[in-house]
Amino acid sequence: HELPRRQKKIYYQVAITMVFFAAFSRIYLGPHWLTDVISSFLIGLTCVLLITISYRRHLTLHIPPKKLAMASTISLVILWTSYSII
Repeated sequence: HELPRRQKKIYYQVAITMVFFAAFSRIYLGPHWLTDVISSFLIGLTCVLLITISYRRHLTLHIPPKKLAMASTISLVILWTSYSII
């Protein structure tokens, strides 16, 4: 929501290109059939659409980047240390 339309378009194009290259490599190298790749695209598209619909139904508040980065870092450190101990 907060990025300009032109910048969003660039990110979407890069992501879509990466997904298609990964799908093509899976078909070309042989670990998956075309139907496997198509069905995974459809499942992924369904998940994205459901998340988008639920996201647009609720008013979201802007989270400052510093607070988000701090919360992410703390979460990762806690998970990493708990995984390292076990």
